Formats: sequence, structure tokens, C-alpha cells
Amino acid sequence: MLMAIACAAIVLLLLLLVSGIPKAKQRTPVKALILLWGGFLLYEGYMDLIWEKTVHAPIRLDLLFLLPLMAMATVVGAVWYVWRGRSDD
Repeated sequence: MLMAIACAAIVLLLLLLVSGIPKAKQRTPVKALILLWGGFLLYEGYMDLIWEKTVHAPIRLDLLFLLPLMAMATVVGAVWYVWRGRSDD
């Protein structure tokens, strides 16, 4: 489930990036979010596909930290994107 959310986020951000963002300043937060979500996708893929198979009862306490962090980073990136677009007007 989390891998699907990460993939969807990356696809949406890539579509936003290739759709022709007019200002170069606005590309920076989008690229940062793509890297962040890509890292999360790799980590989550490792945890789901490899680590969980090696333990008896996988309790994912790392998600208590990672999910709020990813949500906060996405909100900050969105605000940064909008703010950078309005700063030159």
C-alpha cells in the first residue's frame, strides 16, 4: 500500500515536472520531493520485500516516524512550490 502511494506521488511529481513549469525556481521543490519520495520508495521496497520475510512478526515502528515526516515534507514542498512561484510577481 505504501509503495503504491510512493509510486503515485513520484508519477504525479514527474508529470508536474515535465508539464513545463515556467519558472526554474519552482522546479527545485519538485525535484527535491521526487528524490525524497524515491528514497522512501526504495526503503519501503526493501522493508516489504526483503526485511519482513526474515522476521517472525514484523512490527514496523519506523512508520511512526516516517509517515508524519513524509506528510510534513510534502506539505512543505507544496508550500515552497507555491511560494517560489509567487515571489517574483
